[in-house]
Amino acid sequence: MKRTRRDKDWSAITALGVRMLEAEDERGWLHIFEADILTQFIQERECSPDILARRPALKLALARDARTAGALNAERKFWEELDRRRIHMFEGHLRPYVAAVRKARSGSSASWGDEHALRIECATRHLTPSPLKEYGVRKYVDEAQKGLLESKLIPAEALTWLPNVESYFEWLNK
Repeated sequence: MKRTRRDKDWSAITALGVRMLEAEDERGWLHIFEADILTQFIQERECSPDILARRPALKLALARDARTAGALNAERKFWEELDRRRIHMFEGHLRPYVAAVRKARSGSSASWGDEHALRIECATRHLTPSPLKEYGVRKYVDEAQKGLLESKLIPAEALTWLPNVESYFEWLNK
């Protein structure tokens, strides 16, 4: 599930996680970002060891640890940083393509079909099929964690609470 940088969206993500759990979809555990709701659900429902291993904040909620809210906040900041870096990465790959399209079109009024063919040709020459795969998921994740620490958005202890997000990118290897 895509995350967001908008505060107002996190309650919707939590609501989706709750609905998933209510529908017996254990992946819902990965999408609850409100400490009270998470603590309540984890006391009432069983969470598989696999899911617990993927998201350390669940273990804090299960133990009713007061740090649960901080862990969830750290996760949110982490997802926001990953999103910011992903968009920046894609924008960097987009610039040469946009410049090539502008240069190729300058002054021409091509048909829709010719315009489409031009864009396909520019995309083939200038766009990387998978910028994130080329960059490296591990490097991407490491840099996001480092950026959070350097910006002091999360304490160093919070790194141990962050989920293993590499599993979210397994599709890149297919």
